[in-house]
Amino acid sequence: MAIEALMIDSDGSKPESHNLKKYFVNGRIAKLVCVVLVVASGCTSEAEFSDSEATAVPKIVLDDDAQSNSGILDVPKDMTTGISGQKEFSPQSGGAITVLLQDDLSPFSGWAPWENICAWACRNVLDQVVETLTVVLPDGSVVPFLAEKINHNNNYTEWTVELRSGLMFSDGTPLKASVFKKGYDDYVKSGKVTSGLLRDARITSVNVVNDSTLLFELSEPNPTLLNVLAGPVGRVFLLEKGSLSEEQFTFNPVGTGPFTFEGWSPGAPIVLRSNPRYWRKDERGVQLPYLEEITFRQIADERLRLEFLLEGEGQILQTRSALAISQARESELTVISRREDNVGVILFNTLESPTNDMRVRQGLLLSSDQEELGRLASSNPDTSLAAQWMSPDSRWYSEVVTRAWPIANMSKAKDYLLAYVQDPKRSDRRLTGEKIAVTLLCTDDLQLANMTRSLKSQWEATGLVDVTLEQVGRNALIKRVLGSVTDQPSFKGDFEASCWRVGGESDPGAQIEAFLGLVKTSPLNVSNMEGDDLLSLVEAMNATGKFQDRLLILENIMLLLNAKIPLIYVDYLSSALIGNSSIEGLGIWTLPEGTSVLGQIAGVGRYSEVWLNGG
Repeated sequence: MAIEALMIDSDGSKPESHNLKKYFVNGRIAKLVCVVLVVASGCTSEAEFSDSEATAVPKIVLDDDAQSNSGILDVPKDMTTGISGQKEFSPQSGGAITVLLQDDLSPFSGWAPWENICAWACRNVLDQVVETLTVVLPDGSVVPFLAEKINHNNNYTEWTVELRSGLMFSDGTPLKASVFKKGYDDYVKSGKVTSGLLRDARITSVNVVNDSTLLFELSEPNPTLLNVLAGPVGRVFLLEKGSLSEEQFTFNPVGTGPFTFEGWSPGAPIVLRSNPRYWRKDERGVQLPYLEEITFRQIADERLRLEFLLEGEGQILQTRSALAISQARESELTVISRREDNVGVILFNTLESPTNDMRVRQGLLLSSDQEELGRLASSNPDTSLAAQWMSPDSRWYSEVVTRAWPIANMSKAKDYLLAYVQDPKRSDRRLTGEKIAVTLLCTDDLQLANMTRSLKSQWEATGLVDVTLEQVGRNALIKRVLGSVTDQPSFKGDFEASCWRVGGESDPGAQIEAFLGLVKTSPLNVSNMEGDDLLSLVEAMNATGKFQDRLLILENIMLLLNAKIPLIYVDYLSSALIGNSSIEGLGIWTLPEGTSVLGQIAGVGRYSEVWLNGG
């Protein structure tokens, strides 16, 4: 059977790069600028944040460059191991499996999407019970799921969402627009998690048009609302006050998903049972899900989790470890992997001397061995080197940006550093000719410690830099980098260079807008980089929903941002679902219209079409 997915463009072509255009931004013209980089090298970090949205969906909006909903999926070379034989014979219904999950940064404390933070391991569970209006595909695009059609007005301030017919909650209650509206009014608007997401998405109200149609009203244009509807704001649940308490829902949520909670208490394994009222069937008319039961167990230790899988203590493993992925391939397990739009970096504070001087950042960048740093940071000999926020597995990736990222050059590095050292007005106020002193901040993770020691040696090999390594815990590092209102200026942060991560699952326009916000009011501007040239491009990107235009603008944002050197890249974070020989259908799932998709994103599985082969 052909593996199909949404293509980037309706004609199957890739957009041209550097075909620079003019974009109107708030009544003025922002001209895109093409920048030639003179920069190099990279790193990784343990400072991670969970995101729950993805990218825009031109397929379901009425723009001129609307995308096709079919085509052959171009599977990256590292996407699978041993998956080619799956689904060649009829799936079998029944049976139970165990999924071995990593630990999230936040422990499971409940399943209310408006109140409880739900990162990657959590979403492996919750996605099977409480579904969303839209879903994220492995290439980063977003398509309707519980929604059948989504349209917007000309300026992206009104979005009409039409629900699929025949949808039903696991308790037999039909899904109507009024149910979603009630959940929004009673819980989502004031939720600890969702209230901020609504504010960022500019959503002011949700209204019922008819039994199957909702109208989302926004205070400002937002062409990427579909991203939001793939996350907590778009989760569809049933909780009517008076019938079920919020506390009861937190322990046993009611959704439209293929599974229901059998029972759960904090710290215990999670057991899901198949939902006999699930609204989906496969192409043969067989009721989904195939499996009767799934048990989820959290095992923090990556090595132990893989050992459990190999010993038959579980059938599927979730990981974000490049080393575990490599070892699973060596063991000839089924591996569904993805390089995420989440990259480890060495972050520079552009308001703190000496890294506030471009010559210092250029010198440190060009004296770094990115390949060596990547190998040490991930313990993976096949590490994926990075030169931008978007990975090669994403539709937002630009080969132009990668080609513009130069290799290390010690001679040029020394020239830049020497120019700073000999400058009588150098920003660190040291004597002319004195070595540059840099403190490199990182967490106490063992792999990162190996990487930072190597980076210290590389920078000091110039003969012009002395490096002090400082290790702190994850939370302490985050506080140091984000800064506080008492900093001068506010949110300046307390570091010169630090391990960090950039990117995520949300729309790149939203991510970069936060990264470039005003220093005094934006703690997420962690490098303290500002500039009207960059902000104009970000405004232009966030003013249109046309993917090709947004891709071109993003490419130029990356070129311009990299030229200012706020950071050094290392390697992309990898995620994977790994299955043993008893599992079929892992990583292969079907959209409601019948389009088949291969892959996963962020290590989050879709298990309604997974089955046991009896082997």
